[in-house]
Amino acid sequence: MIKALYNYMRVQHLETWLTKGVYFGLACCFDDQREGHLTRQAVNALVEDMAREAHCLGNGPDDGTLARVGSLTHRMALASKRQTFISCWHENSAFSPRMSAMYGEGGVYIKTSNDRLIRSIRRELLMLLDPADGEQDPPFFEARYIPRLLAPEAIKARMDLLSLVFHKNKRTRWEFQREHRLIVDASQIAVRTGIEVNGAQAVHGADHLRIDHAGLTVDFETDGLVRHLYLQADPQVLAEEIGVIHPEHFDEVASLCGRLGLPSPRLVTDAEKLQRNDDTKNNEIDGMWLTDPPHKVSAERHT
Repeated sequence: MIKALYNYMRVQHLETWLTKGVYFGLACCFDDQREGHLTRQAVNALVEDMAREAHCLGNGPDDGTLARVGSLTHRMALASKRQTFISCWHENSAFSPRMSAMYGEGGVYIKTSNDRLIRSIRRELLMLLDPADGEQDPPFFEARYIPRLLAPEAIKARMDLLSLVFHKNKRTRWEFQREHRLIVDASQIAVRTGIEVNGAQAVHGADHLRIDHAGLTVDFETDGLVRHLYLQADPQVLAEEIGVIHPEHFDEVASLCGRLGLPSPRLVTDAEKLQRNDDTKNNEIDGMWLTDPPHKVSAERHT
């Protein structure tokens, strides 16, 4: 099924997207309180389960074992986030002023589709993406939203937490948001390319798994951590439409599109900036949030 997907970003990031390729941000750098993570409050939901584990290890609940189990679980979550790179896309029937304000600070957007996005990336580089088991359109993960951590029993609490760790779920949702994700795991990069990223080690004797990774850009920072990477994409295939929110940026974006052989961008009208999308307005009550109040998401996800 073809789905219209949007990515909203600041104007200064558009050229990087169109020349370096599809951006993937490191999960532990996301400034989003709803992102897959493990808090101390969530760990407390597993106290009963952890106490049983401590007992099975021959320890009482008050001798520090319980705390060590909680700490290990927390570290496991953090380690996962340091090796998970995510490219987020938003499904909408039309331009969304809310998503633009949240993720792009009113800059620009790239409109594409699930089909165009996958076709724009070289086939060998697609092998770096995590497969979306059971999903209709692999390798896309459609983010699933959990209203809150529910723990009627410890097993369910643990499964809720683990599903958050692996970044296929988020803890709450805004009713106008439907997110699709491409995910790259650092271990896949290490195995497929031999490039060791954020602690993931290359596998010796696995040369038959290696790919030609031309078009993969991995930016190592001074502290050795990779916070973002790019998969090169053909901009003429990727971009069905490029939109500009404010007129003062139009000439700059139009010049960039001309250099890259892309059609002229579309200027979003004032009416569009104020409208509600038809596919979201029925999920709102007088324009109020149905879940938690909005939390500002840093546009630095796109740097």
